[in-house]
Amino acid sequence: MNTYSFKIQSAKGLHLDKLYQELDTIIEKYKEYGTTKIQRVPATDCVLLVSNNLKLGTVLYRYDEFIIT
Repeated sequence: MNTYSFKIQSAKGLHLDKLYQELDTIIEKYKEYGTTKIQRVPATDCVLLVSNNLKLGTVLYRYDEFIIT
């Protein structure tokens, strides 16, 4: 099973806590397709996400509110 890593930042300048909450809501909708771990990184104002959930990764790329690297 593949593992995917994402560095996610807000494209609209959301506070880190709000960004984390939005991601948590999205992850909850797709949790049946795989496991996911997320971690706030205040130093770089981003959230790190590691998952084996390809469907979640695909969905995240569709959101224009996130900058994903």
